[in-house]
Amino acid sequence: MCSSQAQSVWLGLCILKMADIKMQQDLSHIVKDLVLIGGGHSHVTVLRMFGMRPVPGVRVTLVTRDIHTPYSGMLPGYIAGHYDYDEAHIDLRPLAAFASARLIHASADKIDTAGQQVYLRGRPPIPYDILSVNIGSRPRNVLTEKAHVLPIKPIDRFLAGWRDIVSRVAEKSGTFHLNIVGAGAGGVEVSLASQYRLQNLLREKSLPPEKVRITLIGSGEEIMPTHNSLVRNKFRHVLSARDIETKTGVTIDRVDENAVSGPEGSFPSDAVIWVTNASAQPWLRASGLSVDKGGFIQTNDFLQSISHPQVFAAGDIASVVNQHREKSGVFAVRQGPVLAKNLRNSLLGRPLQRYRAQEKFLGLISTGDQYAIASRGNWSLQGRWLWWVKDWIDRRFMQRFSDLPDMGDDAASAYIEGLADTDAVRELSAVAMRCGGCGAKVGSTVLSRVVNRLKTTRRDDIAIGLDSPDDAAALTVPEGRVLIQSVDYFRAFIDDAYIFGRIAANHALGDIYAMGAEAQSALAIATLPYAREAIVEDQLFQVMSGALAVLNPAGIALIGGHSSEGAELSFGLAVNGTGEPQKLLKKGGMQSGQSIVLTKAIGTGTIMAADMRRKAKGRWVHNALDKMMLSNREGAEILRQCHATACTDVTGFGLLGHLVEMTRASARDVVLMTQAIPVLDGADECIKQGIFSSLQPQNVRLRRAVANNGFDRESALFSLLFDPQTAGGLLATVPSEQAGHCVDTLRSAGYEDAAIIGEVRPQGDDVIEPVTLL
Repeated sequence: MCSSQAQSVWLGLCILKMADIKMQQDLSHIVKDLVLIGGGHSHVTVLRMFGMRPVPGVRVTLVTRDIHTPYSGMLPGYIAGHYDYDEAHIDLRPLAAFASARLIHASADKIDTAGQQVYLRGRPPIPYDILSVNIGSRPRNVLTEKAHVLPIKPIDRFLAGWRDIVSRVAEKSGTFHLNIVGAGAGGVEVSLASQYRLQNLLREKSLPPEKVRITLIGSGEEIMPTHNSLVRNKFRHVLSARDIETKTGVTIDRVDENAVSGPEGSFPSDAVIWVTNASAQPWLRASGLSVDKGGFIQTNDFLQSISHPQVFAAGDIASVVNQHREKSGVFAVRQGPVLAKNLRNSLLGRPLQRYRAQEKFLGLISTGDQYAIASRGNWSLQGRWLWWVKDWIDRRFMQRFSDLPDMGDDAASAYIEGLADTDAVRELSAVAMRCGGCGAKVGSTVLSRVVNRLKTTRRDDIAIGLDSPDDAAALTVPEGRVLIQSVDYFRAFIDDAYIFGRIAANHALGDIYAMGAEAQSALAIATLPYAREAIVEDQLFQVMSGALAVLNPAGIALIGGHSSEGAELSFGLAVNGTGEPQKLLKKGGMQSGQSIVLTKAIGTGTIMAADMRRKAKGRWVHNALDKMMLSNREGAEILRQCHATACTDVTGFGLLGHLVEMTRASARDVVLMTQAIPVLDGADECIKQGIFSSLQPQNVRLRRAVANNGFDRESALFSLLFDPQTAGGLLATVPSEQAGHCVDTLRSAGYEDAAIIGEVRPQGDDVIEPVTLL
């Protein structure tokens, strides 16, 4: 690269930075895409190292099925009850934010190695230049697919099943038989931890602890065959002392609701935990990667696929061909730093670092009761102090991913030689001088390619639509109906363009549904961040695909739109609907004596504000996103069937702001039962941390509408009344005799937080204070 080209790139990046447009992930300087599939032990280390030392010009994307990744080293302690959920899990959302990485909450099910794309379940694929796979493994047996079998992996699914077992133990009237299939170190640890937890639970309920009977079943002649005889003998003694029955040389080939059986006999069973040798997900072999007999990705000593050098793998899913080792989290943890360095060096065209697995490693194996046995080669120790050593090691490891330092942005605008080729340099240089006016439109070639990939709905009442090369769309309105129009458009608040597109579409359609109308068509409005053409095209396709995932099922036609370049991703829809004038729902239809119904919980504003600060737990954020992706279409129809007379959607002005609009239009007062208002998980915690949406101060000015000054105005709940909502629920009034049935119907339809939150009363003398809080 010549110096003048490099200076042009640097100048473009500095202009963007001085303009302070980096409000989302800056795509203007992106040259390559690094995609991480899975949130395993190696990848969390990669994220932390990339956060500490970013690679300018590289967009990192984490694709994960789980937002909270369990740490396998703490799994026995979590089962036994020594750790709570957050202590045993790494929250991937703040970690991804620390690394300036996109987080895509989805499952991968195919890798197109020729086209260098990762296919995701239920959504569009994403491109990669370098790919890393760290998705763990699963037990190798078809019986694990049976309804009565709980595999130990994937761990997140095991934990959900484990909670079910815990709840069932005390409920059963007789003995509860729990069988652990697999007598390796994992099976032994799970047996002892399960017994410790379940017997303590029974004691707490004043039930006899011997009610739970645990049987450890292994197909080999020995328990823990990969460990030395000293370790095996110690654990045999512990198992015997705990009255855990051990069956070796037994093969289980049948699992029924009340028994497990094989050639050697049958055993009573209420639950089965399967802890046997691991196997890989079958889609990896189908993707054309070189895999071993178990389906694991074969890698060289650099953790790089031996068949596809752009693909790396680590943890259980990797099979290092020159270093055969048992599947263990120990190796995944040690592979992390090497993987991070090699991903960086591969992106930059630099030499890779060799990974060397240790021949022997120290295993600290717990016995359930805060006691551990050490195993290394032919050596062994035991004692309570060893459990405390293990606990210290595990907590220190986890602390690295929860206590993240605040990093500056200076490194993000630097430029690294070797990352960009000549074509990339040419595109990056052009970023420094972007035109306005129609010169800021997204190019026709990109638009054509995206439109050709989209699948849209066709309607008979669209005379001229997206499939016509005309300047504008033409609609027909059926006789006796009126045209209803609304528009919503806002900047992205998450880096996942597909999910953002879905939420933005739901938000825009809320006004149409709130009026009881049928949505007919939509025009898209998109602003795409300055970036290379391939990235602009992918962003536009992702956001439009998200919007169509909402429009198409509702029979809404996309009839056109407008796109332009800008500082950051923004998107919205101008939507058209039709309705019969006399049946439209308006804000001014409140009637005294009616009940007030809210269909969704509130709190998205504070949760997303906390997410920007890395202060929100990942499960809070993704629960909030799930609620935002819940359409109001069916809810509006249910409210109409329940004879609602007034309705609006709860969005930017918050619950109280939109409620006051209804009271003023209806000339009515309302009483709100504040304890009945549904609140999203984590919202009150975010408020208590002093985290508010930037619109909150303006919304709070409406506190003068609250009549009773005696209400605790310092409470989190009071603040949440002013919290701006994105794609919020519907707020409606229905006859009081219909309210209970209405809420039950809404909950059955998926609006699980729907609630009666107040009642309408005649207007009092003070029209400025129409709201009373109880």
